Amino acid sequence: MSPIHPLSRGIILLDNHLLVCTNPKAKKKYFYLPGGHIEEGETAKMALIRELKEETTLDFQIDTFLGVFEYSFTPDEKESICHTHEYNFIFKATSPQLSLSKAVPEPEKESVCFEWISLSNLSQHKIFPEGLVPALPSLLKGPQENNFFFTKMG
Repeated sequence: MSPIHPLSRGIILLDNHLLVCTNPKAKKKYFYLPGGHIEEGETAKMALIRELKEETTLDFQIDTFLGVFEYSFTPDEKESICHTHEYNFIFKATSPQLSLSKAVPEPEKESVCFEWISLSNLSQHKIFPEGLVPALPSLLKGPQENNFFFTKMG
């Protein structure tokens, strides 16, 4: 297990809803932003485009770099995870193929499913990394002077 993982994540908004992922195999339901690991030779942007295509089969436009969210945590003893410390490079992403009335394609539905959550209800859900929901308004403003790095250490 590598102790630190670089990840690329997308904030995908549509009509005041945020697209989130969930793992259908998880014992307790939780959500996270779409995206995943940055592979060797990839930029964070390239990784997000690849991950979103793999997870949805859709084409996405990566619009704006919003910031980096560092997250370190102690897993539950029963959880099987690949890391405990991550750097999430967060971008705003869009796809004209998305619609709230149409299900998001889930070619990897055995491990990744999608849901739209209303922005007004985000705090009612367990969304990782912890601290993302309260940081979201600042993240959506984009990188500000001295305000592009967020951290939540467990």
